[in-house]
This record gives sequence, C-alpha cells and structure tokens, in this order.
Amino acid sequence: MKIDEFKKYLIIDKHQLDDEIVKQAQLFYTVAEAHAEAVAERDAAKELLAEADAIIDRDLRKKAGEKLTEPAIKHRVQMDTRHVQATNQYFDAKLKAEKLNALREAFKDRSFMLRELAGLFQTSYYDASTLKPTGATDHAVYEAQRRRIAADRERRSGQ
Repeated sequence: MKIDEFKKYLIIDKHQLDDEIVKQAQLFYTVAEAHAEAVAERDAAKELLAEADAIIDRDLRKKAGEKLTEPAIKHRVQMDTRHVQATNQYFDAKLKAEKLNALREAFKDRSFMLRELAGLFQTSYYDASTLKPTGATDHAVYEAQRRRIAADRERRSGQ
C-alpha cells in the first residue's frame, strides 16, 4: 500500500463509527509495518552509502599513493558519482521512513479521535433532538421572528 492510499484511511466516517473502530487496529498495524520496512530500507541505504564511501576512499588512496591529504581525499569521495548516487538513495529512503512515521502518528491520533467520537455518539450528540442553541442560532431565530411579526403587522394594516 502506498502512502497516498494510507492517507485516505485517515478520514473518519462519523456515521459508520462501528466499522471505523473495527478496522482501526488493522489499519494501524499495516501502517506500522510499512514504517518498520521503510526504516529497514533507510538503514540499509545508510550502510550502502558507508560502504560506497569506503570503496571510493580505498580506490583513491591506491591511485594517489601518499600525494593526497585527508581533506583532499574526503573531498574527492564526496564528489564521486557513486557517493552522490548512494547519498540520493539514502535520502529517498529516509524521506519515505519519515513520511510513514508521520502517518503512523496520525493513525495513533485517529484512534483517539474514534474514542472521542464514540463518546459523543453515546451521549446522543448526533441526535437532532439534542441540538443546543448557540448565540448565532438564538440571533437567527430572533431575526426570523422579527420579520414574521413585521410581515403580520404590515398585512393587518393593509386590510
């Protein structure tokens, strides 16, 4: 499963909380497993980078003999295409691991949100009969009643 596919599963359908709760553990496990694999790939890429650097260093020392200083060898290692390629692979693997770590954390948060939404459901928060007025709704009702009264007055005075 790709990261973009995982992101779709972060969305919670509050009208299907039972299904969302049932699939949460499996989703979290799948993301955590993908994260673990990405971390392993990142660590392997880091080792390959170190190995490439060691081979490049050895090759440079064989060719140069005693002529190159340590900073010069280090600079040439950094400029070698094998080093650049291995570094890019490492950074790609690192980015993927970080994204999957963020996704794993988001799925942890999703678990907490499901718990909160289930609590709201238990308190009948989503029932229409439990809607509580707010300042905005009180004002809207007041304005609607004012217009109705004004229309009634106008109709009576026009008769």
